[in-house]
Amino acid sequence: MTRKVYSLTGRKAGVVHIPIGKGYMTVEFTGGNGDRKFFRPATFATADPATQDIIESSSLYAGGMIKTYKVYADTPDGGQPAARPAVKRTVPPRRIPDKEVQVDESGFRVYPAVETFAQAAATLKSLGATADDIRTNQAVTETALRLGVSFPNWTPLT
Repeated sequence: MTRKVYSLTGRKAGVVHIPIGKGYMTVEFTGGNGDRKFFRPATFATADPATQDIIESSSLYAGGMIKTYKVYADTPDGGQPAARPAVKRTVPPRRIPDKEVQVDESGFRVYPAVETFAQAAATLKSLGATADDIRTNQAVTETALRLGVSFPNWTPLT
């Protein structure tokens, strides 16, 4: 298994709640230290592919609050994994193609393929929403109503 270490941007320690459906996963970042000249952020390491997938598909990862700090490759002899430099890869949330958009009887544009906060925010941003309009679940919901957009398969966490 590949072991990944994630960092919490600008923090020496912290607990983050990552939304999963109607619940959340709690991740504790520890071990950060430093001052103005040198700073090492708080980190969390895991080799569990499911946990890695949850973290990397979260809005906190897409927004840059959580970043991949280091990646350790698999070792055939079962020894200590060798350090491999992390590949910084910024992948924007998938934009929903216009062909997947439907219009309901009230004139709202319906995006049934949108299932996550990141997808909803990216879709609204492509429709002209500002960063302040998509900062929180409530802001995304209000902006969607204002722009006449509906996301039936996304349930915002409260």
